Amino acid sequence: MGLFSYGNLDGQESSYEADLGINSTHRKKRRRRKGLSNRGMKLFAGILFLIGMIGTSVIAARLPQESTDADLGTLSAVVACLAALLTSLPMYAWLLVRGFEHTARPGVYFVRLLVLAAVCEVPWDLATWQYQRYSTSASGIVGSLYGSVDARPWLNLYTQNPVWALALSELILMCLAWIRRHQAPTEKEGPKQYVWYSAGTAWLLRFLLIFAAVMWTWLLNIGQLGKLFPLGLMFLLFVLIFYGLRGKENTSMMLAAAVGALEALAPAVGVLILHFHNDDEGFAHSWTRWLWYPATVLMMLAPGLVACWGLL
Repeated sequence: MGLFSYGNLDGQESSYEADLGINSTHRKKRRRRKGLSNRGMKLFAGILFLIGMIGTSVIAARLPQESTDADLGTLSAVVACLAALLTSLPMYAWLLVRGFEHTARPGVYFVRLLVLAAVCEVPWDLATWQYQRYSTSASGIVGSLYGSVDARPWLNLYTQNPVWALALSELILMCLAWIRRHQAPTEKEGPKQYVWYSAGTAWLLRFLLIFAAVMWTWLLNIGQLGKLFPLGLMFLLFVLIFYGLRGKENTSMMLAAAVGALEALAPAVGVLILHFHNDDEGFAHSWTRWLWYPATVLMMLAPGLVACWGLL
């Protein structure tokens, strides 16, 4: 999940600016230079995600089938790796929202994430099969239909990789922006060319859209790790917080930290790290953004192959 390459190289208004009905020249503000750049944030989140994948694959492979026979050291190592994985969730959510705000072509951005999610499915199954097998989870409709885990580590229908949550969240943001663009203008907005429905209807559409996204994420067990960690639902919630409170950074950070503390505490640490960001991309060359595509796949595939090599 280390990829968030976006750009506005053709001078068009970003989706965020078009969503608000304003031009970028009216929203200039003082840029923050201290802290982590986008590149630094992606690298930090990628390292945490890789640690999590090592915990659910290589370290989890050392766990016995019976939980009562597991040693405390191995269990503690798995928990620490899972904490690192959870810490990266709000960071990825913030990067996704920031990418959506700054791209002039959100549809292309969505297609990239969709392709990446399809490619990452088998690597995700390999990287999490050992942990899923040990946790013997069977929650959710998909888990009830297909069982806890499949006997084949490269095909686990119980859980889908969390990159699908990124693609779904991007689609939700596109739909939310489209709804706002065509609703009746508010006092802060100027006149709109196409107004299709009232503000009340727009809120109803938003509710139905978010409800459908939550249900699909839950039914398909997107990013589900065991019984306790619905990564897909957690990620979607962080995306909605950061997007819904865009322009109110302190409020969004405090709310995200509170939600993270309620979920597993570790995401709140990720929000704390996220607060120390700056407004720089940090990429010396534009082509370096594309490295995150194969890096995302390798972060799942490499630990998964090490843990499941003898079972393939």
